[in-house]
Amino acid sequence: MKKFLKNQKGVTMIEVLVTIAILAIVVTPCLSSFVMAKRGNVKAAETTNAYTAAANLMEELKGDADKRSEVLTEGDLGKKWVDSEKKITVLYAMTTYEADKTYYTVTIYAGDYSQTDVPEGVEPILKGVIAP
Repeated sequence: MKKFLKNQKGVTMIEVLVTIAILAIVVTPCLSSFVMAKRGNVKAAETTNAYTAAANLMEELKGDADKRSEVLTEGDLGKKWVDSEKKITVLYAMTTYEADKTYYTVTIYAGDYSQTDVPEGVEPILKGVIAP
């Protein structure tokens, strides 16, 4: 029995440290890719939500005169309407054709630009023309 206990070998501290170092080298890139994927998913969800809100608003503007008069007011100097809750910004221009028909060119951006102008290079998520 004494001979059996004498020949038994265990794991040294060096072996444990080397194993931990190798695991850290292998696991770190995997964890960083999970973090990057999570950030991408959050950004995609925000864009999808903004697009859905923009599409719903565009449909409301086309079909509901009350909503159209609320959002597309003629007195606004900046021609901008912001829904901070849904994080969309509507820029629009009015054009009058024929007798008294006013058409609105509507451009909707993802993001709340109530305090600033829409930065250069930001692409709109939806564009359209709304007839009376």
